[in-house]
Amino acid sequence: MASWDSMLRVCDLECGQTLYTLDGCFLRSYCKLIIDIAITPDGCQVAMSPSHRDDTLRLWNLETGQTLRTLEAQTSEIGRVTGLALTSDGRHAVSSSSYDETVILWDLEAGKKIASFTGDRPMTACIFTPDERTIIAGDESGRVHFLQLVEADETRA
Repeated sequence: MASWDSMLRVCDLECGQTLYTLDGCFLRSYCKLIIDIAITPDGCQVAMSPSHRDDTLRLWNLETGQTLRTLEAQTSEIGRVTGLALTSDGRHAVSSSSYDETVILWDLEAGKKIASFTGDRPMTACIFTPDERTIIAGDESGRVHFLQLVEADETRA
């Protein structure tokens, strides 16, 4: 469960007890809430985007509570990740940002940005289609963007 105090609590639903907490903002005192979380279908990993002044994405192992990776989320000095989704295998993520108007596709294993799309309005949400070949992103004007993913041809520059 995510909370307003920047903590992600992993709970045992059968007994109602908190197993452990994950600090979403580490040492940043101004970070007070978690904007979005996404969990892999196997329930082993969680990705999280903290509050509007923390420009990172965090990936944890839910079984151990260990941080797997911290990614610099968006390109602006003060990013705000407003949407986050993971692929079914947990290898890729997509994030949207309201401040720099971007949608970014991430390779979580390599810890790097694969591609980005910049709109002309703040992006407020994003998700993969079920076949994971398209990203659907919404902006604050109400427009919906369909970003088709294609494999890069390594023989071309």
